Amino acid sequence: MSQVKRLIIAFLFNVFFVATAFSQGSDALDIYVQAEKYRQAKNYKAAIEEYNKAIQKDPKNHKFVFQKAKCYLAIGDKDNALNCFAKTAELNEKYVDAYTWQANLYQERKDIPNTILNLDKAFQFETDQKKKVEYKVDIIKLLYKSGKFDATWEHIQDAKSQDENDLRVLYFEAHFANRNEKYHLAQVDMEKAITLLDSKDPKEISKYYYELGYAYHHLEEYQKAKETFAKANYGPFKGLILELGPQFNYSVAYAFYQIYDLKRSLELVDYTLKIDPHYSAAHDLKVRIAEAFIDKSAIIDQTKSALSSQQGNEKWIAAKYFEMAEIELQAGKYGDAIASIEECLKLEPHNYNATFILAVSKYKSSLKDEAKDLLANAVTSHGVDHETKAKFHFTLGQIYKDLDDKKMAEEAFKAAHFGLFKYAAMKEIKSLKNEVNVVSDDSGEITKVEEETEF
Repeated sequence: MSQVKRLIIAFLFNVFFVATAFSQGSDALDIYVQAEKYRQAKNYKAAIEEYNKAIQKDPKNHKFVFQKAKCYLAIGDKDNALNCFAKTAELNEKYVDAYTWQANLYQERKDIPNTILNLDKAFQFETDQKKKVEYKVDIIKLLYKSGKFDATWEHIQDAKSQDENDLRVLYFEAHFANRNEKYHLAQVDMEKAITLLDSKDPKEISKYYYELGYAYHHLEEYQKAKETFAKANYGPFKGLILELGPQFNYSVAYAFYQIYDLKRSLELVDYTLKIDPHYSAAHDLKVRIAEAFIDKSAIIDQTKSALSSQQGNEKWIAAKYFEMAEIELQAGKYGDAIASIEECLKLEPHNYNATFILAVSKYKSSLKDEAKDLLANAVTSHGVDHETKAKFHFTLGQIYKDLDDKKMAEEAFKAAHFGLFKYAAMKEIKSLKNEVNVVSDDSGEITKVEEETEF
């Protein structure tokens, strides 16, 4: 065959191929138009049949598959809709709507990982900056709701790269920064945020002032924190602000003093006085703790001498053994404290304060099971007042916590939620749950492409 004939055949083949492809494309478009008419008339099954014919003619046209997915969605066939949206993204990875629809369907199924995966894809290919921010805000909310707080940082930075003045993003970054001891960053974010607020409604603005006050507090700028917290003292923030104040921390310090945890009590007293150097009750408690640390060996020796010469006056003897046991407990002489308080209990078996001294001494001697049993029995006894029961339950909570029994510890702390131990029990329960405080004003549901998120 001559070279000329070969060229002619090749040319004719190309013409035939292009003509055929054009004919198929034209046919596919005609079928697609008919499918759209059916879809607009809500005859979805007929539309799906026509879309299938169009796809057969032009299998790489992502638009055909996407519209077919919407028909499946309209008749409630979400499995096929999801498959078609996924196929759309496979045919055209830059088609953002395919990802947002998948995200919505996966969220309905509570499949958070796939929801986030598709929102991330939408962010990757979206060209509208505002929408990109919305996708990341949706991801951050989902991670919060899933308890995956630590995974939000990367998404916060992605959102901030699109709009560094978005109030929601500034709040999320400040919240993350505060919980990761990046207080200066939180301060900068929230000082900026409050200049952007266009509302004075405490329901809307409290969270920004709370995060700023929280940052000031941990930067030891306590006066600034106090002034800022005054603007955040609303709704759920009232309790959070209370926890950072001198009254709360003094109360917790006093609770630990009551159960003979002097070291922890002193730490909390010092913290209280850093917040408010003029808090007189904290100064008084610090004096009492200092007195407890004074060497009282001479007093113990004198008491023992007095006891050896006394007989008959059981009430006086029991009181002296109690005093001596308390001194020995405070001095860390737990074995001696156990021996002394057992002598007291021989004379006064229903002295519940003595039982408490015995339980604490055993607890500090690492006899935790014995201490636990003593207190568990004591709290069920008749005649024990509510305040004393709260003290017993609070100590039980500490023992269960040391035994790594979080369930029983939480139950004990809940039972201790009374009087002087109320705030201390609250703090312990929160630490057991390892709670992260974040406040959102909406439901946390993700939004479709055309909708704007409120936060």
